[in-house]
Amino acid sequence: RFLLLVLTLVGISTMETSTMEQKMVANMSDQQVAFEAAERAVKTGEDWLNALLEKPDSAATGGSDGLYQDLEAGWWSASPDWSTLQREGMTAATQETSAPAYVAEEMITGSRRDHYGASQYGDTNTGVDFYRFTARGFGQRAATEAIIETTYARRF
Repeated sequence: RFLLLVLTLVGISTMETSTMEQKMVANMSDQQVAFEAAERAVKTGEDWLNALLEKPDSAATGGSDGLYQDLEAGWWSASPDWSTLQREGMTAATQETSAPAYVAEEMITGSRRDHYGASQYGDTNTGVDFYRFTARGFGQRAATEAIIETTYARRF
């Protein structure tokens, strides 16, 4: 009887461990889906910018085309409404609960420009413009999200 009790406890313990491992794998998979959606959104934004023949005027459009001038920290801390941000060409993949979105910011020029890596191009007035893309993607559950940010340099 004692041996049967020990074997039963070992079996139950093994099942609990297996269940926990399955949950961990599902969460990791869900996070990967969200990350890949955010990466896809960044790539869409970079492709849009790269296809332009002339430098876009972020001051004139005020973000209506998805491009903003160097957004301040207050804008981000105010919990921006991602549903109003750029989603053109973005649809939710079969494993995503919502379509990813991105915001593109034209980085400030002048003295802060070198902070964004302008020195690697030589002079800080080389005609290279810097943009920051921030993207948000979702996983299989609405609560799973990934936010990534990249800096993109483009010469027009």
